[in-house]
Amino acid sequence: MRFPWLVYLLAGSSLTAAHATTVLTGMTVTASKTEKSVADAPATVRVISQENITDRRVTRLGDAMREQPGWYAIGSAFGDQPSGTGRSDISIRGIRGSNRALFMLDGQPLNNAQSGAVNLSTIMMDDVQQIDYIAGPFSSLYGSYALSGVVNVLSKTPDKREFTMRMGGGGAGNNTAGDQWNGSGVYRDRFANGLGISVGVNYTQNVGYANSFLNKTFTPATSLGTSTLVAGAIPTTDAFNTPAYQLGQLSPSPFEEGNAFAKLYYDFSPKTHGMAGFSIYRSEVSTNDPYVSYLQNSRGQPINSGSLAIRNGRNFDKLTLRETEFSTTPTNEEIKRYFARFDHQFDNKATLKADVSVQDRFINTGLFSTTDPKTNFNGGAGELSALPQDQRINGKLEFGMPLHFSALPTWLATHNVVAGFDANEENMHRVRYNLSNWRDWNSKTATIYNASGTSNTYGGYVQDEWQPLEQLSVYAGGRVDSWSSSGQVQQMTPLLPYSHQYDERTFTQFSPKGAVVYKPLDNLVLKGSAGVSFRPPTTFDLYTSSVANSNRFGILSRVTTEAAPNLKPEKAFSWEIGAETHFDTGTNLTATYYETDLTDLFYVKDIITRTANDLRQTSNTGKAKIRGVEATLKQTLVDGVWLFGNVSYTHTKITENSSDPNTVGKELTRAPKLMWNVGVEGEYKGVFGSVIGRYVDKSYSDATNRDVAVGVQGAWDAYYLLDTKIGYEVLKGVKASFAVQNLLDEHYYQSALMPGRTFIGEVAVNF
Repeated sequence: MRFPWLVYLLAGSSLTAAHATTVLTGMTVTASKTEKSVADAPATVRVISQENITDRRVTRLGDAMREQPGWYAIGSAFGDQPSGTGRSDISIRGIRGSNRALFMLDGQPLNNAQSGAVNLSTIMMDDVQQIDYIAGPFSSLYGSYALSGVVNVLSKTPDKREFTMRMGGGGAGNNTAGDQWNGSGVYRDRFANGLGISVGVNYTQNVGYANSFLNKTFTPATSLGTSTLVAGAIPTTDAFNTPAYQLGQLSPSPFEEGNAFAKLYYDFSPKTHGMAGFSIYRSEVSTNDPYVSYLQNSRGQPINSGSLAIRNGRNFDKLTLRETEFSTTPTNEEIKRYFARFDHQFDNKATLKADVSVQDRFINTGLFSTTDPKTNFNGGAGELSALPQDQRINGKLEFGMPLHFSALPTWLATHNVVAGFDANEENMHRVRYNLSNWRDWNSKTATIYNASGTSNTYGGYVQDEWQPLEQLSVYAGGRVDSWSSSGQVQQMTPLLPYSHQYDERTFTQFSPKGAVVYKPLDNLVLKGSAGVSFRPPTTFDLYTSSVANSNRFGILSRVTTEAAPNLKPEKAFSWEIGAETHFDTGTNLTATYYETDLTDLFYVKDIITRTANDLRQTSNTGKAKIRGVEATLKQTLVDGVWLFGNVSYTHTKITENSSDPNTVGKELTRAPKLMWNVGVEGEYKGVFGSVIGRYVDKSYSDATNRDVAVGVQGAWDAYYLLDTKIGYEVLKGVKASFAVQNLLDEHYYQSALMPGRTFIGEVAVNF
């Protein structure tokens, strides 16, 4: 633990912080902007309760969401993986990217300004009361980013004096998962004068493990020539089934991260409430730990670079290796949020809500030079990619009113109207510097790239819930968004200097949606909905040329993805039908069928590959069709304990792509067809926990679905996991638990090798 780092984190939490909406398990406020039971909501809503979180091993939001139908996530979505916004990926009903879904905390957006992505580590799970998960487009109420779905995390509201402390840790013991520990503390209080307070902090440290391997393709040759003959390379393939050699293990990526928050609440009256506050998140992923090269020369000395040859019968397989290829990417990230909220209920049950939030993000990422021969694992020339400004400002005003027109016929009389307006400003500034030592971010020698951009979105929405019959509710609504953006780019490299100012671009988007909820029987609910959603290009898409080091094809390359200032918004039209039923036996069943048509999809095309300087470009050339079905079962076994299961099948197909016709007919990337979960969880006589099995189908990273290999670095394998947790309240307010992740020690890749069997113990105190 780096003590000064944690002190700085704690000091940053001394301001006041947020609002949390009071909710009841089984109720949702996200699907209709009014409190509804999950069964009555005009959408397929899944609710993850505080009890679900307690029964499972959860340190990040992705851990709590992993068993939800239609949800697929990797990387830093989970607590056992290195942290960072760019280290995770999420797919909802086949639509990939956290920047294509809207993530909110107490109704306020978390998606960042630069790329629209979200860092799930910023949500402190010890302060979560409930998670509402709505799969499917929902721009009619929420505007941009709600292309694939909406996730709204609702935090706890203090109603009494309470202190919670948790400490846990564990590992695998055989370097197949990183040894880890984490701790947290939360204090809440509610005073007689209407004032409430909540403060909390958590910290996580993980030493990392060898989860990435250096695989390289080769060139056959008949003679050794000037190459150094080496032994120890392991024959394998790359993700495309091209023969390759595994040369060693990359350096692990140990990480530490922490959150701190403070929340101040005040009840002006029983119907008028105000909240304000602050939170801070910091993470650091280091890459200084040693790597392992399998290679040795004829004298048994370790080899980590050079022009090398591997004997293959009478011939030789040749490749070029640099020591830096054994390194991963160091990063640090900081996210601060400032937010406030006010709500009031009038005597006629009308409601007024207003809130504002500001999110500031900062990132540093170090890259080694891919061309300077003097650069090695420990230092040498490189670049620093910095994000000194990534700011999102959001404000919202919303009014709701139940209406009953007694002069009208009964079937026309009853309505519930919600209307609102919100404004969103996104500011980005990205800089790249040359470094004389890529390990030392203070060794800047020159600024080589400077990009900035601003986007503004103003949206107004209205929704009418009309109840023509007691058993029937009809929802009709829409939203109009006005978007504008401008930016500038300057590159100062000697070979290709340029400077460009991009004029303001604007567009207006209308996103309608309709839904019907019908109860023909007391225990049966039928639903249907259809709507249009969109996602505008982000400041990153429009104005930033990003650079990354890659070994995608077994060749060390500097990969540049060019800015695309002419991108149009991505759009989706989706419809779904579903049913939910329950029985007196404690059985609950749901089923949903859905279809989505995607247009103007962003497609990143490789222009130059397999060189030292690869190039990629982004354009609106894609169309895709998605069809899928989800089904769930929940069966109460005894009071407080239930069996659950769900299955989702999603068929995705690219239907048009003028930039690359080879992708037409192929599946969308990171979109597993079949996923299912089954388990038992709950609490009985002081014993709590869960046993959960989970299956995820194979998916693809390549748009033409050529990455068919399994069990190798870069592959996206199908896998089955069994996770378990068991706990007991040993004393009043004191709970001890023990969890085993990947109980069957499944060996599988999601590009990198995923953790093996991992043991975690934990103690939680509440009083």
